[in-house]
Parts: sequence; structure tokens; C-alpha cells
Amino acid sequence: MPVDLGAWMEKALASRPELEAARSALEGRRVELLIARERAKPSLDAVASYDRFGLAGVPNPAAAPAPGAPLVVPPEIDGGWGRSLGALGDVLRRLGDADRAIDCFEASLELRRQTGDRIGEGWMLQRLALAHAAGGAAAGAGECAAGAARIAAETDNEELAAACRELPHALGR
Repeated sequence: MPVDLGAWMEKALASRPELEAARSALEGRRVELLIARERAKPSLDAVASYDRFGLAGVPNPAAAPAPGAPLVVPPEIDGGWGRSLGALGDVLRRLGDADRAIDCFEASLELRRQTGDRIGEGWMLQRLALAHAAGGAAAGAGECAAGAARIAAETDNEELAAACRELPHALGR
């Protein structure tokens, strides 16, 4: 019977695992070479950044008041914790979480009082009235509504006054 030397050689080569390992290593080296060639090419990276110091989240370090004077921030650029807490309170009230909304509004109210922001104080009282009403505390709602209306009159702020005029309707009175 004739021996097929070619077939036996193929079978011998196919059953050698070290040759398969060498092929895999060779393929890995080929991929590494392709990556190295790609890294040698020029590349362009673009990075963009935007920051708003003092607007709704981070106090402006350059806005320090004179020693002993309160920090008064114009309402159109007021930011920091007071505005952030007020916005968070609005979201919580709309989600039906009156207790946590009240906590946020009260914290914002205190910050606005500390900075002398009377209009911001009025707006927080107006929001507190809505949150107290949503939580079923009619007495607290009425007290806050009266305080907001008083500040609206003292500051002659028509927008706050209009919101205060809507409170009885919103409070179900």
C-alpha cells in the first residue's frame, strides 16, 4: 500500500499545538504593529469647557463684600446655593414631596435673608406658601403668603405682587 507522505505531513502539522500558539502570537504582533503605525500618525484633540461662577450653584469668589457689609447680589445674576435650593424645592413640590420642598425653600429663605435679598426672600415665602398648602398646612401657607405679599409691597415688585395675588386661588381660598 502506498504511503501518502503529503497527507501525513499535513496531519502531523495540524496536530502540533505549539504551531497554533505561534500563529496566534504572530497575529497579535501584527495587530500591535498596526496600532503602533496608527499612533505614529498626527492626531487632533478638541476639548471645550464652560463655567459660570456665581450663577445657580457656585458662589463667585471675586464677589466679596466690604468687611462688615452684607453681600448684596443683584437678582438678575443671583446664584449660588439660594437659587439652587429654590429650584430643587420647585421640583420636589411638583413631584408631590412637600416636606422636602419646604426644607429646601426654608434653607434658601435663610440664605436670602443673610445676603439681604428681600425680593428673593419674598419669592421663597411665596413658594413656601404653595408647599405648605400642598402638605396640608393651611396656617403655614397663610403666614408665608402674608409675608410674601408684605415684601412685594415694601419692594414695589409687581411680578412678586402678581404672584401673591394668585396665591388665594392656588391655596384654594
